[in-house]
Amino acid sequence: MRPVPILPAFVTPAAAGRVAQAHVWCQHCETVHSHGAFPGHRAAHCYRKESPYRATGYELDIRGEVASPDDVVPKALYAGRHRLRSKLEDAAPLLRSALLAPTLGARGKHHLEKRLGRVRISVVGLSWWIDLDAFPDAGAKPRLRDRPDHAGRDFVSLLSTLYGVARGVVGVWLLEVAAGVSFNAAGRDGIAAAIEAAYASEAEGRDGRP
Repeated sequence: MRPVPILPAFVTPAAAGRVAQAHVWCQHCETVHSHGAFPGHRAAHCYRKESPYRATGYELDIRGEVASPDDVVPKALYAGRHRLRSKLEDAAPLLRSALLAPTLGARGKHHLEKRLGRVRISVVGLSWWIDLDAFPDAGAKPRLRDRPDHAGRDFVSLLSTLYGVARGVVGVWLLEVAAGVSFNAAGRDGIAAAIEAAYASEAEGRDGRP
C-alpha cells in the first residue's frame, strides 16, 4: 500500500458570503486545490491523470491562515504565471534533439541571460545563478553582486527554483519529455522519491555529515 502524502495547508477564514477553506499547493497540477477547513485525509482534486495523488489522496497539515488562495502559491519566480509541465511538453522536440546532438559528436556552447522584471537569471554551462534585484531602477545599469540570491549547478534545481516544483517531480517530467516515455503514478512516485533522496545524500556529503 502506497503511503499517503501530507501537504501543508493554509486556511482562508470565513467571511461574508464565504465559508472557510483550506488550500494546498499541488506540484503535479501546478495549482491550488481547496477543501474544507479542517485537518485530515482528502480525495485529491487533481485534474492531471498522471498525478499520484489521485490514487492516494493526501492528508492536510493545517499551518495557519492566509488572506487569499494565491498566497499558497510558492514564492518562485515563475510560479502562478507559467506552468512548467506545459513548457516542457512544448520544448520536448528541442530537448530531445539537444540531447541527441552531443551524443552524435556535435558540440555547442550554452549560455543564457534573461531579465524578468528586476530579476536577472544567468546560465553558463552547468552553473546558474539568480539575482533578485539586479535591476533596482528603470534605466539603471544592472547591479553586480559578489554572491547571487540563488545559485546551483544543475538544471533540475534551476527549474525547481523558478517554478516552485519539487526537484523529484521536475526530474520525472524531464525524463518523460526527453525520452518520450510515460510512467504510471507509482513509477513517478518512486522516481521522484529516489531523486529527492539523491539530492539529500549529496547535501549531507557536502556538509561533511555521514
